[in-house]
Amino acid sequence: MLNIYTSRDGLLHRLDGSAEPTRLADAVWIDMMEPTKKEELAVEALIGIDVPSREEMREVESSSQLYHDGDAIIMTIRILGVTARPSPVLIAATFILTPARLVTLRYADPTPFKNFVARAAKEGGYLTSSYAAMSGLLEAVVGRVVDILEGIGDELDEVSAKLLLAERSNYPGQCQYGPAGRPEENRAQR
Repeated sequence: MLNIYTSRDGLLHRLDGSAEPTRLADAVWIDMMEPTKKEELAVEALIGIDVPSREEMREVESSSQLYHDGDAIIMTIRILGVTARPSPVLIAATFILTPARLVTLRYADPTPFKNFVARAAKEGGYLTSSYAAMSGLLEAVVGRVVDILEGIGDELDEVSAKLLLAERSNYPGQCQYGPAGRPEENRAQR
C-alpha cells in the first residue's frame, strides 16, 4: 500500500494511493507499507535507486544502517513498538531521503507514523520539504520511545516499591539493605 502525501496550505494532504508516476511525482512523502511489486517498481523508477527488500531491512548490520546512494541518504532503523505481547517489539523501517521527497518503507504500522500523520495534518510546516518531513517523523519516533521508556520506568518504580514493602513486612524493624541491595539483619539488634 502506498500513502502519498503532499503539502496543501502548509498541511499534510493525502493523495490517492495509486502508483501513477504523475501522482508520485507530486509527493513530498511516499510512505510504502507492505508495498506490492508494482508499487515498489514505480517508486524505484521515480527515485532512481533500489528499495531494500524486507529481508535486507531485517539483516542490515549496524555499520550499514546509514549510507548514501547518489543524492539519496538511506537509513534503516528499528522502531520500538508496543503490542499485546508482554514486551515491546522492534519494527524495521527504512527512510530514503532525497532532495525532492522522503520515502519510507515498512511492514508494520508503528504508532509514530500514525502520530506524525495526525500532527502534520493539523500543524503546518512538516511537509515544506523532504527534510522537514524526515525531521518531523524522526521527532515522532523519538517521542514515542520516550513515552514507552517512561511507562516502563513507572512500572519498574511500582514493582520496586511493592517488593521493598513486602521485604520490610517480612523483617519488621530488622531489615536494612546492604551494598548489593539485599536485606541484611540489623547488626545493632543481634
